[in-house]
Amino acid sequence: MKTSILVLAAIFFSCNDLSTSNGSKDSSAGSSKEPPIAVQTDFTNDTLFTVAFPKDSSAITVSGRLGGINKPVTVLIPVTTGTVLSASLVPADSVANIRFNQVFMPDGKADGPFGRAVNLKITGEGTYKLVIGENLMQGEEWKGRFALTISVK
Repeated sequence: MKTSILVLAAIFFSCNDLSTSNGSKDSSAGSSKEPPIAVQTDFTNDTLFTVAFPKDSSAITVSGRLGGINKPVTVLIPVTTGTVLSASLVPADSVANIRFNQVFMPDGKADGPFGRAVNLKITGEGTYKLVIGENLMQGEEWKGRFALTISVK
């Protein structure tokens, strides 16, 4: 009985060897690097979303979709550092009727309308709100996808 327990223990411990087929140990097993955290970048089904910057980055490009007249997309951007918030829109269609309609600062002040690009002086820490929509005084109704690039410097 003792002999079979020893044989089973030897088999168990030999099967748990972490070496690779060439005899070297796996170097990533002791690594202290954390895997990158996935950051959501596809918001094509949302009309209100919060952007999270990737770790150790102050810029991101996300995808969105505008649903037409009176269906704006609102983007919330939490800002804790930096002096300038920049954002730009690149629609899938170059003649798209899309712009930044309004920007709301953390202190409640608002500004706008803007074109397809905006550079704002960061007045304080907090959540900035970008409202993306159509210029109702120009062109036909537009529905479609766009890329939004945001950076804080």
